[in-house]
Amino acid sequence: MVRMDVEISETKTAGKKLVLTSSGLGLYVKSLLGVGAYYSVNNVTISESRNFVEHTMPGRKGSVFQDMGRPAIKVTIEGNIAEDGIYYGLSGKGKNTIMLEELHKLCDAGNPVDFLCDMPALFGVSRVIIQELEATEVKGRKHNYNYKLTLKEWSEPAMGSDALRNKYVESMKKDAKIQLLKKGVVAGAAAGVVVTYMAVTTVKTNRLVIKLDIDKRVVTAEEAVDIKASVNDSKGDPVADADVTIKQDTKELFSGKTNAEGIVSATFQSPDAGNYTVTATAVKSDYGDGEASATVTVDTRIKARLSTDKATIKTTGKANIKVTAADCNGKAIEGATIELACTGATLEPASGSADSQGAFTASFSSTTAGSYEVKATVKKSPYADGNANVTIKVIT
Repeated sequence: MVRMDVEISETKTAGKKLVLTSSGLGLYVKSLLGVGAYYSVNNVTISESRNFVEHTMPGRKGSVFQDMGRPAIKVTIEGNIAEDGIYYGLSGKGKNTIMLEELHKLCDAGNPVDFLCDMPALFGVSRVIIQELEATEVKGRKHNYNYKLTLKEWSEPAMGSDALRNKYVESMKKDAKIQLLKKGVVAGAAAGVVVTYMAVTTVKTNRLVIKLDIDKRVVTAEEAVDIKASVNDSKGDPVADADVTIKQDTKELFSGKTNAEGIVSATFQSPDAGNYTVTATAVKSDYGDGEASATVTVDTRIKARLSTDKATIKTTGKANIKVTAADCNGKAIEGATIELACTGATLEPASGSADSQGAFTASFSSTTAGSYEVKATVKKSPYADGNANVTIKVIT
């Protein structure tokens, strides 16, 4: 049977650490020190698991498991501390420092401690947190305690947002200093002299913030878009005389300086349908650059609608039909050319132009019973053609 022992050891450099050993060396050392052959660990329980999220696939057998990582290993040590082993360490150093008292201090502090164990299952655990300590005095035995020590594997915490920000600022400072030193060395070499270069680098923490105000995000080919760019500092105050460039994709729409209110204006118009990215950039000395973008959609389609006041007429009757033309925003398209077509029927007139309301009217008639489909085509440059249809039934 393998016996085990637990102790606290301390060095000047590493501080306190827990030692859990199952080798015969512990017995040999204790014998040399005259402490006796008593071992304080009766049972060690190691709890290790892994978190998985199970996903079932519709229509398929089995599951897909997503690995969410491994929780900290839990080590539970149970044993007994007798009178000859109650003091700190194998040698009972100091004789006035109680083993349980030291364990209590480590548990109360909540700080990670170094951990050394020769059990193969715990080779990878080098630091632990004492999560729980229980001690019960054995009745009728002086200085004899049953104890239970619960340890949790400790890992270095991930870098927080403050640490990341500080690291980023320091890297910027370092990079800027390197660039300045390079420039100094190059300039000195060109002049044929030895240069001692010293520079102080300032990181620009006050950045320009741009807000893009666009009056319409979806427009027709005939409409112009009004763009306003407001430039403020990181505190929200307007920044005057900032250099601003506004582009529609690669096409420059504006280049100039902000006014006293930190504002510039531009217009955008395109005859071609599509999605366009409008980007504004702002630059000013002692400020970090600012940038903002938005998408404008140009929709050139004509929304055509064809309706009739009568879905069914007699061979001796007539039906009135109406065509309306509008853009993507529902605005009437005046002057659009409208053409009507229907095989086997009479349309009067068969073509014309939309009025100020984007409307065109005509009459439909046929002397032959049947079902007729009337088609309308609406055209106007630079719009894409619009189409509509309606069905009219003729009976005797």
